[in-house]
Amino acid sequence: MARVLVTGGAGFIGSHTVDRLIDEGYDVTVLDNFERQVHMGRRPKHLNPRAKYIEGDVRNPKDWIRALDGVEYVVHLAAAVGVGQSFWEVRKYMSVNTVGTSNLYQVLMRNGGIAKNIRKIVVASSKSIYGEGAYLCEEHGVVYPPPRGLEQLRRGEWEQRCPICGRTVRPVGITEEKPAQNLSPYALSKYDSERLSLQFSEVLGIPTVAFRYFNVYGPRQSLSNPYTGVAAIFLRG
Repeated sequence: MARVLVTGGAGFIGSHTVDRLIDEGYDVTVLDNFERQVHMGRRPKHLNPRAKYIEGDVRNPKDWIRALDGVEYVVHLAAAVGVGQSFWEVRKYMSVNTVGTSNLYQVLMRNGGIAKNIRKIVVASSKSIYGEGAYLCEEHGVVYPPPRGLEQLRRGEWEQRCPICGRTVRPVGITEEKPAQNLSPYALSKYDSERLSLQFSEVLGIPTVAFRYFNVYGPRQSLSNPYTGVAAIFLRG
């Protein structure tokens, strides 16, 4: 039975991931710090009893070493989440997300016995890295305008304009070709995690996938978690 480590496996997305992996026949270990803001100081009732839980922190390399023992697959979901909060808790966000992910690869680089067993890594990135969306200009096609300036906002001009000709543009769907803008510490920290993972995929020869999650919502979501955002507003309305 293949063993999978799910970091943040007690959380909203992580707990559903744990359930699915167990249903598919995997042996699952969870590394989670049971963040007070999310779990209110107690372990949630939805924890799967068939998983092994390690209470620890991705900012601590020793916790990574404990959790990676015998693991073949890693699903790295643990993170500090929320755009607005990341501005007044920037150190925490960069520490948990950027340093937490770098600790995984530091452990793998320094412990060949652990690294040789890892067959695949999945990392949670975020759609927030895109910043402003993609837009269509009648003359120049798909364009990626910078954020609206303060003067534009003060004038009440909400529509985006083509960065080449200045014409009003209309929004279109984002593809992976859209350049990252990282307009918040949260976005930057998630982009850090994504890029670190893909870089070390080449260095270590471990196949890696980074998912850019986009406004995920559903059962088990914590309304006290800043990531919840608009979903919490709708539910409380």
